[in-house]
Amino acid sequence: MVVLATVGIRSSQQGTPAPAPATGASAAAARPSTTPERPAASRASAKPPTQAQFTAVTKSLFNDTCAECHDDVQMEAGLDLTRPYTVESLSTDRDLWEVVLIKLK
Repeated sequence: MVVLATVGIRSSQQGTPAPAPATGASAAAARPSTTPERPAASRASAKPPTQAQFTAVTKSLFNDTCAECHDDVQMEAGLDLTRPYTVESLSTDRDLWEVVLIKLK
């Protein structure tokens, strides 16, 4: 997670089950947050990674960790992690990155 977090990938899911839904007017206040929030100033000042930064992190990680089963030949679960991905894919392929992050945990 630390490696992917450096390029702006953060999971919205936690390893613990969600609390039971609260009822009534205080429902929103009664639910604990399931994801840690960064301060607003930190979110506003955070810049997305450059393509070079993104590639430097993901290419070696995927080639060393995932490519044995998720390459263009074997494509376990229909996924080829050896193909080039872009920084934009963090937004456009959000479901893919959520799955990758969960599997890496």
